[in-house]
Amino acid sequence: FLHLVCIDVQYSPYFLAASSMACRFSTFESSAVAPVQNVPASFSGGLLFGGIAKHHKAILLLAAEGIGDTLALITWVVFGATVVGRSFGQITWEVVLYAILSLTLVRMLPVFLTLAGMNLRTDEKLFMGWFGPRGLASIVFAVIVINEHLPGGGTITITVACTIILSIVAHGLSAHPLVAALVARLKRSERGKGGRES
Repeated sequence: FLHLVCIDVQYSPYFLAASSMACRFSTFESSAVAPVQNVPASFSGGLLFGGIAKHHKAILLLAAEGIGDTLALITWVVFGATVVGRSFGQITWEVVLYAILSLTLVRMLPVFLTLAGMNLRTDEKLFMGWFGPRGLASIVFAVIVINEHLPGGGTITITVACTIILSIVAHGLSAHPLVAALVARLKRSERGKGGRES
């Protein structure tokens, strides 16, 4: 409601974006008093808000992306400062093996199969699987496990931390060469098509 009033009186787009984020945070936090998970509740609140304010999406997204990126950077700093150092002593070879499988087979195979019906080359599917969904979602799920005090929660948390550490290193080192190789292959493919058409 506050947000729609702000739109009507033509506040700054940055204020509107901040109020949009405040609405999402309030949905997330208010779900703590209800018997629902906060992530689906926040997602549902975002869907409802997007439907109500659909004519103002461009304004709302103007600064919201920057706010989201800033919060993501803060999350990574906190993760690096508090989790990484503590994890090294508890990482076993089984954890490392699962982390490697998680970054390769467990993640890449579903992405590859999902893209099976699309007109994409094998290297493009593998590229999307390798650089696919990762990062903050793993931290969110690890925090949920920690808060629920599940049996084996410590092992799950260490595995998530190891997977994230390996992901940062592997994806960071491979990003530039793999992107450059894919771009070169796509350019060669376009030139080949152009030559056949002429």
